[in-house]
Amino acid sequence: MAFALSGAGRCPVKRFEDYSLHLPVKTIAGEGSIKQLPDLLASLGSTHPLFIISRKASGTGIVELLGVAQDPVILSAKEISSNTASKLVEIYSTGHHDAIVAVGGGSVMDIAKTAKLMLSDSSRNPMQLEGLGGTTSTKHVPLIVIPTTLGSGSGGTKLAYVRNSITGTPLRIDDTGLFAEIALLDPKMSKSVSGTQTAYGVAAILGRAIESMTSILSVPTTEAFAMQALKLVVANSFRVVHTPHDLEARLHIAIASQLAGSAISHTGGSIAHTLSIVLSQTTDISYGLGMRILLPHALRYNLAGTEPMLARLNSLMVFSNNLFADDPVELEEDALLFIHWVSEFFTGLTSSVSPAIPSRFYDVMDQKGQERVLLPQQMEAVATIAYDSLDLLTSRQQPTIQDLIRVLEAAYWGYPLDHNDGQFSHTHDQKR
Repeated sequence: MAFALSGAGRCPVKRFEDYSLHLPVKTIAGEGSIKQLPDLLASLGSTHPLFIISRKASGTGIVELLGVAQDPVILSAKEISSNTASKLVEIYSTGHHDAIVAVGGGSVMDIAKTAKLMLSDSSRNPMQLEGLGGTTSTKHVPLIVIPTTLGSGSGGTKLAYVRNSITGTPLRIDDTGLFAEIALLDPKMSKSVSGTQTAYGVAAILGRAIESMTSILSVPTTEAFAMQALKLVVANSFRVVHTPHDLEARLHIAIASQLAGSAISHTGGSIAHTLSIVLSQTTDISYGLGMRILLPHALRYNLAGTEPMLARLNSLMVFSNNLFADDPVELEEDALLFIHWVSEFFTGLTSSVSPAIPSRFYDVMDQKGQERVLLPQQMEAVATIAYDSLDLLTSRQQPTIQDLIRVLEAAYWGYPLDHNDGQFSHTHDQKR
């Protein structure tokens, strides 16, 4: 059985098969919400939780603020791998803990979620968890996530990305057992994040929201989540990047991150998301920076079939008066205008941020400013890893490895991708 949504204008009649959304995470958002942590732990029956905290967050007084009684596990993003998950399982078990509290960015939340999943099914290691679902829960492990960065949205997803300790490539785990019980969104927890890192977070939210809306699995509920995330980003991103102590704007961006994460958890990502994940796991290019650079190029690659949605977004975000046009030429023109708006939005958002945020990979240098982080000869390896990701299965167009290389090349040198190129002809009706 299916139902149809009809309406004049931008979106032609779109047919959705029956679908289910499993979103069990209780989200508590507000300034000072962190004070509820003791009562929330008690409500979960926990008296001896394991705290997993990012190294950056641990240096901001968060440990003292949380009132952590025992020594927490402190992790940096570069230390986190599949081996880390196994060590956390051992620490949890030998320490007789009864819940997990993850405090940090996406990497810390993802590794905590992975440990939770392993504890609920002790017969499997991280490599065996890779892929889609299939976990048989034998033990309930309550998890509370407290984001201290903006953008990952990991607290609202059933996804986790963990670096394979053996190959160095990302493991993608997709399982409802990864859902946290509670996500605490307190804007004070991310006050120490720099303007640059905040801008990266905004790019991550924007990219996840847009790619979830253009996914082949997009449905009305996820579109509503993503659309609200976009509205919150547009309304609050400039304030949160340039006035970090604006807690109202910071809270709205945190909510946008959670909404975009919930959307993409159901729909899957696409090219910008997939390549950004691979780059963040294999190079020193962060996920947010990858999104900022790749998103316009990925949207141009996926233009065929996404014109109605992108044109609709153009009408809403750029305030076009052409809301009800349905001519294919006009749809494509407005879709391309929206992609241009995305690029201009990023440029305007970061124009006064120091140091300057690159708009192409060619300009991304190491911390000493001496060497480029990504070189042309690395692109084939990055594309090959990305090609095997399940995230690409929900892309509107199905890219080949060579297509992914061409997207990376366009993002590296900063030239616009020709969406009319005949090589871009792979659809879901063809085998990859």
